Amino acid sequence: MISALRYSGILFLLLAASMLVQWTALNAAGKPTEFLTLVPFYIMNYAMGVIIVSTLIYLSKKKGEVLGFVFMGGSLVKFAVFFVVFYPELHENEASKKATFVLFFIPYAITVIAEVWYLIRFLNKQD
Repeated sequence: MISALRYSGILFLLLAASMLVQWTALNAAGKPTEFLTLVPFYIMNYAMGVIIVSTLIYLSKKKGEVLGFVFMGGSLVKFAVFFVVFYPELHENEASKKATFVLFFIPYAITVIAEVWYLIRFLNKQD
């Protein structure tokens, strides 16, 4: 349980810093975006990331042979949530589609990198 709590704290800090950098970069690039527009993308990726890592930590003690499938399934669920919940609402034209995908993909990529990094360290400590 401590491992999942530690991961959630690390991920929160990473995503909070990323959200500030992304918002600042968008405004500096002349594409002003309301800060609250970014929040749902980051919250969804944070929640899904914590759920996936917690599940993988739990399963590593009982069913280690399915960890890869669960990890890939979690990534599939993240994309499915994005395309079902966020994508239809936010795309009106081609430029908006690309911008919406970037709003999702940056926190998604950071979350996946953090998941892989943390799980590698966690699983190596167990050996």
